This record gives sequence, structure tokens and C-alpha cells, in this order.
Amino acid sequence: MFQQRHPELWANRTLTVRQARRLIDDLDPEQDCAEITHISLEVMTPPLFSHMAYTSGFARGTTHPAEARAVHRGAGYLHAPVNRDRDTMTFFGLLHRYGPHSPELQELADRIQQIHHDVRGVGNQLQLHILGLMMYEPERWARDLGLPDYFTDREHQARYHLWKAIGTRMGIRGIWDSYGEVEPWILAFEEKHGARSSEGVEIYRGQIRGFEKYFPRPLRFLAGPVLTAGLPVSARDHLDAPRVPVLVDKAMRAVATVVRLTEPVRPVNLSSTWVRDFSRMGDDPDISRMGYQHDTSSDPRYAKVAAAGEGHRFTVAEGLQPGRGCPMHGAGM
Repeated sequence: MFQQRHPELWANRTLTVRQARRLIDDLDPEQDCAEITHISLEVMTPPLFSHMAYTSGFARGTTHPAEARAVHRGAGYLHAPVNRDRDTMTFFGLLHRYGPHSPELQELADRIQQIHHDVRGVGNQLQLHILGLMMYEPERWARDLGLPDYFTDREHQARYHLWKAIGTRMGIRGIWDSYGEVEPWILAFEEKHGARSSEGVEIYRGQIRGFEKYFPRPLRFLAGPVLTAGLPVSARDHLDAPRVPVLVDKAMRAVATVVRLTEPVRPVNLSSTWVRDFSRMGDDPDISRMGYQHDTSSDPRYAKVAAAGEGHRFTVAEGLQPGRGCPMHGAGM
């Protein structure tokens, strides 16, 4: 049974955002990177804001046509965008929960890489781009909404160390030696590779459809502009993103400012997690049922490994192997 390193930081305890920030001051950004990121993104930041920041990062990823084609093959944003979004945020929540020191993190990395293997075409450079966005996009998103100091340097460093550990478990090569190297690399990569593609446009429309579910039906027309308000201007053209009216942009900045200014009194709870906020399968989800579900019966790569009905298992260390199940299911708190 998994045990938290600092269970008190996940306890059912209500406090203000300001008090939660003080907890971070006593933690180490490398050794306690999961705990800091949990408090920073899952506890202190409203769930919809975190969701929008990471949706923006994912959308930026699809400005690379090769990334867009790989995601398009998975088809999640085409047919079930709400499920696709919820599963992604649940995966991230599980990464926070288990952290860099647990064997469960490797099982999550194996499942993520199995999905990349199944959809094909997600090479090391594309994964490095997405990894960098996971490290950096929350800072960029908050900064562009007028909150350059929303996250502290300790929070940035913790997010970097957490995703560096995740990327290492995933077998990604060329991970940066410091947080300061990430943004310049991303900008250079996107300058070189960013372009419009029909797949990227279709995926972003699917993201908007998924985001609409968080709005009352009469206001769903605002979902596209609100989501796009958090996108870098450079990415909007590549994705044929809807225009952002000035009033929507001002409203987003006003809400962000209120979130920041109310920190001394705004109540939050340390038990808040993205798994509980977004999971379709409860607090202990079966990760083999999350994300892209591949038709292994029609994939000759699977047939070469084991006969139909014998089962398969994918690990970063060994790739596709005969085997059964995803052992992490049932390993919850």
C-alpha cells in the first residue's frame, strides 16, 4: 500500500492560500517537488485555472504538425474531448500523488509511453517539447494574464524537478539541466517547427468542445474565446483559434487579479487533488483504462509479441512484452 512521504500535506485541512504558501517555504524544491507542486497547482490554484493552463500547453504542442498528427491518430479530442481532458488531468494528479520517489511513478510512465507507442510518431524531440511545456506553461499562462509573480521561484523549481523525474522515468533524452534553459528551448523549437495543420485545427476545436462543458449552456459560446485568451498569440494563428474580444481578455485578467488578491482570506483544502476533481473512475482509477484505448488485435506489433488473448505489457525498460494487466490499479491511498 502506497504511503505519502508527507501525509500531513494531503490531509483534510482547511486553511487560506497565504497559509498554504507558507508550507511551501519549508519544503525543498527537489526532494519535495511533488508536494510543492501539489500545493501550488492542486490546492492554491482553482481547478479550472490549472485545467486551462495545461490545456493551453497541450494546444501549443499541436502547433507542431507532427505532434498534431500523432494526437489526431489517438482521436480522443475528435470523439470524446471531455473524457480526453479529464483523463489527462487525472494522469497529472496521479503523478503529483506518487511523486519521484515511488515505484508507482514508473508504472505511470510506462502507461504514458505505451500510449505514445500505440499512436506512433511521438519521438524524443516531440516528447521533450511537451515535457518543457509541462514545466513552463503555468508560469507563462499566469504571466500573460497579468500575474508574473503568481508562482514563486521555489514553485517553478519544484515543477521542473518533478517533470524532470517524470521525463527520466519515461526515457526522454536531452532533458535540460536547469529551469532557466526550458523557455528559450521551447521558443526556438516552436519558431522552427510551428505551423498550421488541419489536424491541429481539428484538435483545438475538440478542446473547445470539451471546455464548453464547464459553462452553463447559454454561455457556451464564450468557451472558445476564454480558452484562447490563455494561448500565446503566436499559437493562435496556427490553430485557427477564435478571436478574443477585448472584454473577454479584460474579464480574464480581472478574475485572475481577484484570485491573487484574495489569497489572505480565500479558503482551500490540502486534500484537494486533480484526481478527485477530474477522474472519471474515482479516487483510485485503473490507469489501463485511461487515455487512448488501442485496438491491439489489428496491430501487427502486438501479434508478433503474443497471440490474441494472451495479453501484453509495455514498459519503458523492455518495450512491448507478453504479460497481463497494469499492476498499479488498486495501489491507491
